[in-house]
Amino acid sequence: MGIGDKLIRGIREYSLTLSIILFITGLFLFFMSLFYWVASDMQLDFFKGLQEWNAYIVALGLIIFGVGLYYLYLYVKRWLFIKKELKSNKRSEFLKSRVEIESTVKHLPSKYKKRVEEKKKQLGIE
Repeated sequence: MGIGDKLIRGIREYSLTLSIILFITGLFLFFMSLFYWVASDMQLDFFKGLQEWNAYIVALGLIIFGVGLYYLYLYVKRWLFIKKELKSNKRSEFLKSRVEIESTVKHLPSKYKKRVEEKKKQLGIE
C-alpha cells in the first residue's frame, strides 16, 4: 500500500471534518477581507500590509468556501442515502440498490462499509 492509498483513506475517514474546516476557513478569509474594506478607511497600520493582497484573499476565501460547501453537501447526501437504505428491512429493496449502495459506501468512512456488511448478513445477502 502506497502513500497515495493511505492519503486517500485518511481523507475518506475524515471527510466530514475536512469539509467543515474548509467551509469555515473560506468564510473566515472572505469576511476578513470584507472587514478590511470597511476598516481600510480607518487608516490602521495593521491593514496597510493587506492592501495589495485583499483581492486575492477574497478570491481564495470564496474558492475554499465553495470547495468546502461542495464536499459537505456530497458527504451529507451520501450519508442520508446510506442511512435510508440501512433502515429498510426489505431484502428486495436492498438488492435493487445494492450497486449504488456499494459505490456510495466507498466514499464514506469505513464504519459505513461495516454497517452495510452487517446489513447484508442480516438480510442473508453475500
